[in-house]
Amino acid sequence: MVKIFEKNIVNNRLTVKFFGIKLFTHKLKPKFNKNVVVLIKENGKRIYNPKIKGLSVKFGGNYNVVKLYEPLLCINKLSIGLKNKDKVEIRNSKNDIQKLHIECMGRSKVFIDEDFSVADGIFIADYGSKIEIGKDAMFSFQTVMQTGDEHIIYNKANSEFMGTNDIKIGNHVWVGFRAKILKKSVIPDGCIVGMDSTVTKPFDTPNSVIAGIPAKIIKTDIRWDRTHYFEMKTNKLEKNFAEKFSQD
Repeated sequence: MVKIFEKNIVNNRLTVKFFGIKLFTHKLKPKFNKNVVVLIKENGKRIYNPKIKGLSVKFGGNYNVVKLYEPLLCINKLSIGLKNKDKVEIRNSKNDIQKLHIECMGRSKVFIDEDFSVADGIFIADYGSKIEIGKDAMFSFQTVMQTGDEHIIYNKANSEFMGTNDIKIGNHVWVGFRAKILKKSVIPDGCIVGMDSTVTKPFDTPNSVIAGIPAKIIKTDIRWDRTHYFEMKTNKLEKNFAEKFSQD
């Protein structure tokens, strides 16, 4: 017996029939489940799927989590893309987070600790890998981090898949203009990564300047802070002027 009205969904496509005659077919948007953005307030209260100015999150699969902690002083053009079973966690920061794109490729994790700042960056956590950034890290313009090669690369001799590897950035690390940090990289606490450098391996000397292509240690026993050179110079000149003025 022919049904008067019939609806069927096969391979995510809806087909509607009337007396057995197909009226139309329509491709449905895929339904993604168990994806969540969580904003954790200073008092510990959790707000699920909040609207946060300057933030965009795109889920491409299931079981993905984005966790943000207040206070976040300034978010501007922070975009996050997640595939399947990915997790992004950004702790509270009194510094600016601007023009940052985070892309997770499946079963990957990005963790950013307190007081992080970035002027313009792309962080890509390839399948099954992790990017970990310590406290008070400062990333300059056009910085890139990637834990894999995106496309498959094999060892020609034995056909071994070269795969992905984690990236770890220590506490109080300054990553300079257009620097690139690739898979297997470890940057210890207090280091500076020089502009236009490409880091391709782990380092174990804290408070050093790492620079070059490929990057190497070029100076040790340094320290840095977020005070701009112009600001420091201006303050010093004003202090000298005030001392001279009081003497006059």
